[in-house]
Amino acid sequence: MTENCKLLSKQESITFSKAFDRLFVKSLLHYEDINRLASGTLDVFGDAILFQFLVTGWIICTTAYKAINMDPASVEFFSMIFYMSCILVQIFLYCFYGNEITYESMKIMESVYEMNWLDISPSQRRALIIFMERVKRPIEPKAGHLIPLTASTFITIIKSSYTFYTVLKTTD
Repeated sequence: MTENCKLLSKQESITFSKAFDRLFVKSLLHYEDINRLASGTLDVFGDAILFQFLVTGWIICTTAYKAINMDPASVEFFSMIFYMSCILVQIFLYCFYGNEITYESMKIMESVYEMNWLDISPSQRRALIIFMERVKRPIEPKAGHLIPLTASTFITIIKSSYTFYTVLKTTD
């Protein structure tokens, strides 16, 4: 950010301090927009995603159970495999992008910490410290405010589906 401020101050013939303030406010507003968008999206779709996560384990389990007993050369077998793949992709996309949002929001504090603090004034340093405290807790999208949308959640859904499948197979 300090390098961008130096470049901006040269381009627009303003002081480094004004360039820093402008970029800092822009970055802070951008962070707030991302946080508001993530929160608003989960307020609208969070409960539906939670329900989908809860049902998906059972759907994958029963689809695999039915597909195992089918002829691998049949159209019905391919349609079951395709259906199971679509369900997995849906869940994977939620988990992948949730994981990315969490990871990128964790990198914000590290980026501020690794900045060249000697180039900025003490008042700007205080503002950065307050900002670092504000972004200390990463943005963690959660399905229904319960289940985090992460890669480990995707793995957990796959494992629970396999567990359901083995229970069905042993009771057969």
